[in-house]
Amino acid sequence: MSKTATATTKNGSSTAKGSPKATGDLGGDIDKQINRIRSEIRSLADTVSEAGLVVADDVKTQASAKAGEMRTASREILDDLNKQLSTLEQQLAGHVRRKPVSSLAIAAGIGFLFAFLSRR
Repeated sequence: MSKTATATTKNGSSTAKGSPKATGDLGGDIDKQINRIRSEIRSLADTVSEAGLVVADDVKTQASAKAGEMRTASREILDDLNKQLSTLEQQLAGHVRRKPVSSLAIAAGIGFLFAFLSRR
């Protein structure tokens, strides 16, 4: 809010500097002041709207940056999991080659356990 200086007229009444002076047409003076206030409100609304657009652009930019970081992090995690799975697969294959009979017995036991649990 801006402060306006007041000036005192010859008859002792005070008027705000920059505001319409009373001309004797009270209805017209009020209409002029209402129109001035409407104009200031429109100007304020435009300013708030522009500020909102700036904030929205900033938020959009930050969200895009965070999304890119999350994509990169998730790719790295997925690559790491794929490497671990590949290593586990190689270890399992090596175990089956070294001990085929015990591996077959373990697989049969797991199958029996799964069948037993699925009947219930």
